[in-house]
Amino acid sequence: MLKLLILFSFLSPLVFGQVIFAPKDSAPKALVVFLHGCKMDGAQFARTTEIQEFIENKKIVAIFPSQNDLYNSDHCWNWFLPMNQSRFISFEHFSILDQVTKSQAKYKLGSENTYLVGLSSGAAYAMNLVSCFPEKFKGVAIHSGLSYLAATDGLYANQALIDGPQFQANFTANEAFLCGGKNHHQLKTILIHGKEDTRVYPVNFNSTKEHFIELYDLIDDGQPNHSFPTVSFESYSHSTKSYPYTEFNFENSLHEVVLKTIFVDHLEHKWSGGKEGETYADPKGPKITKLILDYFLTEPSMRHQE
Repeated sequence: MLKLLILFSFLSPLVFGQVIFAPKDSAPKALVVFLHGCKMDGAQFARTTEIQEFIENKKIVAIFPSQNDLYNSDHCWNWFLPMNQSRFISFEHFSILDQVTKSQAKYKLGSENTYLVGLSSGAAYAMNLVSCFPEKFKGVAIHSGLSYLAATDGLYANQALIDGPQFQANFTANEAFLCGGKNHHQLKTILIHGKEDTRVYPVNFNSTKEHFIELYDLIDDGQPNHSFPTVSFESYSHSTKSYPYTEFNFENSLHEVVLKTIFVDHLEHKWSGGKEGETYADPKGPKITKLILDYFLTEPSMRHQE
């Protein structure tokens, strides 16, 4: 216990900054944690997502932790470090999870209504958290990210952006299953990627989808026996106001959509439908902030209606 207290005392000054939004006139129903990408901070990511438009009507608390210069000069989350791919309480794990715990206590919310959203390196780091700490979240959104264990060192990390993960999906899923242990459950999961992404190539979108299919197959009965999904279906959304996109939905045995994928035409490595003028936003994409929140907060998450 003394060693643990000493460790937390050492870590506390290194907890990184955050931006937080909460409804003014009503009790919040959910907590949504947003992890930014490289060369961003929490404040810029908040502007990019235009989250303030949704705080009151969705009744959510939204927190945006910021990476610290001490750990990455480009403000990237170090998703590829082995200590960040485990249940070991690393500096970055602690910085995020401490803010989550404090926000849950302040707003009287629990893990059953806490969700995680990431963009780029933030999405890759979100994969680490939901793989090894699945009990802390009900859902996750991965925008322009990579699979769990896509790389396990800095040398391969840049290669993974182009060529995809270091390991096959059946291996990464099994490792995630072991890391999270008995805490695993089928999170409400949504994956978003642009077809024209030349920073994190779309091969990573496909590998992340395969990772979750393999993982949820393990979670439902403990066996890699193709028991998930029970149903999958495709739709194509086209609008004159935004880029078209292809959506796949995967249902579990309860006929709930627990895995949703959105592949956006023409979108590069930017937040889809984000605020005009922000560096990492493309306002011509579908309004992905709304789509994510609608998916997270609709119970039960049943089949998409055209």
